[in-house]
Amino acid sequence: MLLREHPLLSYRGFSSWPPRWRARGDGSSPHVVGEIGVLTEVVLHTPRGRSSELFLFMEHRDHRYLAAMLFNDDAFCRQIYALLRENYGRTIEEIGSLDVDGLL
Repeated sequence: MLLREHPLLSYRGFSSWPPRWRARGDGSSPHVVGEIGVLTEVVLHTPRGRSSELFLFMEHRDHRYLAAMLFNDDAFCRQIYALLRENYGRTIEEIGSLDVDGLL
């Protein structure tokens, strides 16, 4: 199964893939949508009393973007975090095409 198709890649019935990108910086970056750019970093955030979430950072055409990914399943979130950390420098499209049959 491809990462982008995994049923646990969702939060409250809404798909978490592709990430919904927001420009970083002064707001001069163009709006972008979909599986674009190159992953540069991922941060795991585990707020007390709430589900874990990931913050993804990517670059596209010399602009930097951020996206938050929410999950219903904390264990799956941690697996995705580990997977993403192993794929810095790859395109978001490539990452969406990863075979994740071994995950939850």
